[in-house]
Amino acid sequence: MVPQCALCNLLQAFGRLGGDYKSISTGLSIFARRDRALACAAPELPMHMEYDFSQTDDPGGGERMAEAVGTAEREAAPHPGLRKAAQALNCDRITAEVVTAMDAAGIPNVVLKGPSIARWLYPSGGRTYGDTDLLVPASEFGRAETLLRSLGFVGTVEDFHPFEKGMGSLRVERDFVRPPRHPLGPAGAVDLHHNLPRFCCSDEVLWDALVAGHVESMTVGGAVVRVLSRTAVALHVVTHAVQHGYSFHTEQDLERVVPALTPEEWRVVAELAARLGADDLLGAGLRHRPPGAAVADHLGLPHPVPSDMRFWRESAPDGAVAFREFWAAPSLSAKLGWIRWMLVPSPARLRFLSSLKHLDDLPLWRSYLRRWARIVTHLPAAVRFVAARSQVPTEELDASK
Repeated sequence: MVPQCALCNLLQAFGRLGGDYKSISTGLSIFARRDRALACAAPELPMHMEYDFSQTDDPGGGERMAEAVGTAEREAAPHPGLRKAAQALNCDRITAEVVTAMDAAGIPNVVLKGPSIARWLYPSGGRTYGDTDLLVPASEFGRAETLLRSLGFVGTVEDFHPFEKGMGSLRVERDFVRPPRHPLGPAGAVDLHHNLPRFCCSDEVLWDALVAGHVESMTVGGAVVRVLSRTAVALHVVTHAVQHGYSFHTEQDLERVVPALTPEEWRVVAELAARLGADDLLGAGLRHRPPGAAVADHLGLPHPVPSDMRFWRESAPDGAVAFREFWAAPSLSAKLGWIRWMLVPSPARLRFLSSLKHLDDLPLWRSYLRRWARIVTHLPAAVRFVAARSQVPTEELDASK
């Protein structure tokens, strides 16, 4: 039997070379049954293992199959990297499918993160990803959504009220998923962007700046796709770490990207960041650790303004971000809209926020009561938190410029 760590390395090597998923699955057939089952099932179920044994004509057969698979999983104890590598390969397969369809439809697109980060910053493997991030022009966003639906993907906020779709990160991106065992293709997730979170530039400025000189080609899942250049990837890695509060894999990405560029290359990154209104994000992210802080200081990047919500929303107490966005609403009607949809969100958004899959089976009024009780409990602390960051001494604001 080939060791599972060797299987993991093989999968990652195929991925770095843009290997075709079907040929990989065929090659895996030489391995033992348990390794083949685990490695080939994972691409269909990228986030977690899931089985449906209800569709069988054999009375009791479903239970026996479930028991057999459960026993096999316990005995196999697969190498953790094996499933992650298979997950990334499945994601590459989804990327190739979607990009090919968009190219055929004449929708310009650029693949963000994922394979470009993995192949540059993790040449020996170890960096996985679970979804496809695509950037498209804002003018083509509607057509791109329609195309994803035609491929069997469903938007996670389809049933949100239009006002709710303009709240938070939904202003710049929408998530789509295709469930397991879908007739049109394997399970997968696509994050569709027309801008990047926390960036202050317009959609048009972002697209024009990136496409003008910061896009290159890469083979992913057997298809040639457009990805960001290393300059733009470096900027995205740093700002993505700020966005997620340096959690998940963003901390390690940030640690690897700082020494990956020369000081002169970082200057080019800073120039791009300034053009996109993200130089303060770049400075904040680089200063998260001493090596990056030296780069940021050398480049003269600005420090974050404490009152700017982009830099504290991940660490803020419950309700602080919502209250700050309400307070920043430009008009009375917008503020009233925030109050209405925060107090009485649509059932779809309530389900999304609470992660309740069977909300329709519960008394809806109980869910709203829980939400109102939570708001009353957390609102005082949220207001104090926002007020403290809004009353920043003038000399501190000057120092951050």
